[in-house]
Amino acid sequence: MTPPARPTGIVRTAAAGYTWCLRALVYGLAAVSGAGVLVIMLVTCTDVMLRTKWVNRPFIGAYDIVKIAGTLSLATWPLTAVV
Repeated sequence: MTPPARPTGIVRTAAAGYTWCLRALVYGLAAVSGAGVLVIMLVTCTDVMLRTKWVNRPFIGAYDIVKIAGTLSLATWPLTAVV
């Protein structure tokens, strides 16, 4: 029994292009998800530091920023875990 033939020509080029596009999409979504988590950490730490008794000036809109960043991170994370 002979092994199956490897794709050549246009089929091989199309498969390589598809793989490259999919990999770029996954890395891009992973970067967006990671940036969202980083924003959550930075805003939370800043808000906690600004709420100390010496400064006593909370970060206005911190809850909304964390909510948006969390939604963005949770929306893109499952797509990066598949591949």
